[in-house]
Amino acid sequence: MRTLVFCTAYAANQEVWERRYRRWLDAILASDLAADQILLVDDGSPVLPDWDDVTIVDQAGPHEGRVILHHFPDRLGRRSVLDFPGWYRSFCHAARHAEAGGFDKIVHIESDTFLITPRLRAYVNGLTDGWTALWCPSHEFAETAVQIMAGSAAIAFLDLSRQPYETFAGREFEIQLPFTHVERGFIGDRYGEYDAPVPRDADYAVQAVETLDDDYFWFVPPLPAPDVPPRRPAPPNAERYLDLLERSLTGALWQDPNCTPGIPETYNPQLRAGGYDWPATAPTMMGSARLANLRRLAEAALHESVPGDFIEAGLWRGGGAILLRGVLAAYGDTTRTVWAADSFRGPPAPDPAYPHDTGDGHHTLPILAVCRRDVERNVRHYGLLDPQVKFVEGWFADTLPALPAERLSVIRLDGILYSSTIQALEALYPRLSPGGFVTINGYAFAACARAVDDFRSRHAIRAPLHRIDWTGRWWRKPR
Repeated sequence: MRTLVFCTAYAANQEVWERRYRRWLDAILASDLAADQILLVDDGSPVLPDWDDVTIVDQAGPHEGRVILHHFPDRLGRRSVLDFPGWYRSFCHAARHAEAGGFDKIVHIESDTFLITPRLRAYVNGLTDGWTALWCPSHEFAETAVQIMAGSAAIAFLDLSRQPYETFAGREFEIQLPFTHVERGFIGDRYGEYDAPVPRDADYAVQAVETLDDDYFWFVPPLPAPDVPPRRPAPPNAERYLDLLERSLTGALWQDPNCTPGIPETYNPQLRAGGYDWPATAPTMMGSARLANLRRLAEAALHESVPGDFIEAGLWRGGGAILLRGVLAAYGDTTRTVWAADSFRGPPAPDPAYPHDTGDGHHTLPILAVCRRDVERNVRHYGLLDPQVKFVEGWFADTLPALPAERLSVIRLDGILYSSTIQALEALYPRLSPGGFVTINGYAFAACARAVDDFRSRHAIRAPLHRIDWTGRWWRKPR
């Protein structure tokens, strides 16, 4: 049977496309689920993905290609549980798409849903007639996130799609669909709804949303990531030095207490590891995950002889620059410079020229304004203040375009605002050597994320944006 697999879609930013829809799509493509074509029906997302293997359309089909993304320019959305015009339009569009393309079997698998076991996929592949759903034990109704409409049911689906939305609004959609069979013989549930781990004997999982940690998705086949540098051993004695340096820079070595307003002042290892709090005296607030990632990228640049200096733009107390200089010292590299760029007055006030920054108040927080003298003292305290560390003082818009560095191999940006992030990227990225790295510290902030997404879209950067933790991201410039 000619089979269409589809899901409905909406993504507020590129990260949702990557962490939700790309993960779902890759899982479908890597599985043995039969799919002559895969369709994502988008309800007016403000940004669209730039994927080489996806054809984006905004007109009725038929359409050629393995993966199609149909984009509705206007967003209808979902106003409440029982008021879902955007989802209904997308759901019904799949029926019309199937008719135009000559599909006689339609498999609906929502983007938060994964068919885990081969036996369940074989069951779905073997259905040739009827409107089948799986069973949702926690709610005791048919699981509409997984539906198979085959043969006569494909015609019934098309008939349903011609009914006005008002026919179904105001009642649970799950109880209104004309299922001919609800299969209870597989293990699965809406595990993500309760943040419950997916059991190892599960056949399927629902509501596995993008905000869950990567470890939650143990059932998704891993894909090769050629741009991720392998971990290589450091020179003799350097490993212990750099490990000790990391623990010291976060304050974990002496359990440096917290100074973030609204959080208890005591040291909390979980908060510190994730970079959720601000240490009272330690030189960095980025946490152990982002700090370890910065070290790994810097070491990779050295191992692979990626030409260029290192730069940290946005220093706070200087912890990132200290780590970068420490990596050079551990490897005995005397040819590269660590550029340490900051206003030394805290973040700038919002500029009306950048409306995404409107209302941001970080410039009013005294703790974020660390003077140059104090940063230099911190670098000196670690024995790393020498001619290989050069300070660049001033606002990014004024200083970074004139930075006296021809090539860079690692760029670390710690800008919360759209303005500071986009200004730094525009000034520094053209100097990044092929194979070099960009790491972003503030992606959890909407303005910073928008600047990163806009820059990557504007310059057609298709390199994967890798997640470090809740706010850290990085990518590698293609060689």
